[in-house]
Amino acid sequence: MERKSVLSIILVVFICAVHTRADEDSREWILYPTTHDDFDINALLSSEQDRNSWYDCFMHKSDCPSDAAKFFKERLSEAVMTSCKFCTEKQLQIFQKFVLWYAQNDPTAYGVLLHQMMAEAEHKGIDTIM
Repeated sequence: MERKSVLSIILVVFICAVHTRADEDSREWILYPTTHDDFDINALLSSEQDRNSWYDCFMHKSDCPSDAAKFFKERLSEAVMTSCKFCTEKQLQIFQKFVLWYAQNDPTAYGVLLHQMMAEAEHKGIDTIM
């Protein structure tokens, strides 16, 4: 399968995760802490400087600019590869908006980011959606 097709499949599965998640009462796993559930992802995405700073943090090119960036960086590969299995509803929305923004507005950066997340997930032994 072509690389572009694989990346498209990952995006579709991740974006659709909100529709296929288990019922709240039937979860057998522990969700991520809600520490940054109030993070304003729209403000981040509307600021090129902030968005690039976070992207560089996620790509290990620079230090994370905030505790929130570090929090999401530490969880991004697992969130993407497991369709946000451990995310709160707010975190799912944040991750989806972030990934979707890159898929729609900067496909090259999106592909590099997904490749990085897949490599990190493999390194961490995270089961993937593929």
